[in-house]
Amino acid sequence: MNKRILHIALSLIFALFLYSADAQVNKLGKKSVSFSSTGNKWNRIRQGIMFGVGSDVGNSAFVGLGYGASQYFGVSNVFMQQSLAYQISFLDNTIKHSIEVSLHNNYFGGLDISPMVWGGSLMFVNEDEYGQLFLRPEVGLAYPFKYRSRAAEEKRLTILLNYGYNFKLFERRDNLGVGPHYISLKFLFTIWTFKEMTFY
Repeated sequence: MNKRILHIALSLIFALFLYSADAQVNKLGKKSVSFSSTGNKWNRIRQGIMFGVGSDVGNSAFVGLGYGASQYFGVSNVFMQQSLAYQISFLDNTIKHSIEVSLHNNYFGGLDISPMVWGGSLMFVNEDEYGQLFLRPEVGLAYPFKYRSRAAEEKRLTILLNYGYNFKLFERRDNLGVGPHYISLKFLFTIWTFKEMTFY
């Protein structure tokens, strides 16, 4: 089962990297279609409410609410998103509480990999008297897929779908039932939007 999940994840990553070739922002202008039509002027900063669901593919399913923020930098087509959320799980007749901090972006060095994102999450999970801290590298997809128009930049909803692998930071605490493979879906509902002039 674990090998099958890994093969599916690797196949998806490979296909998305092929697709992302169309999203490159060539600073020499050879693919100017990749630039946002409004991206020569403004950076947009959004803040709002983050709603998220996540599952370790079998043992636990979490649902949570928190704070989220995202930034879009028009000149370089860079997208970043951060969140801080409280989550709870009711599966297996037990209650698990968690606090999760996450950071994702759509660039790798100078490479724009839209609509892919990569990043990571730090999740503390508590069940009864047991606690565990997980570090989770993640890859996934972000909506809007590309910022090529004013309408895309002004969308008030951002969606992230991620797959990650949990690494336990407290190695001797094995009694907490959260598996290594983790899928999450995050919705950022924008409440405040700020614009900043680009000077470069």
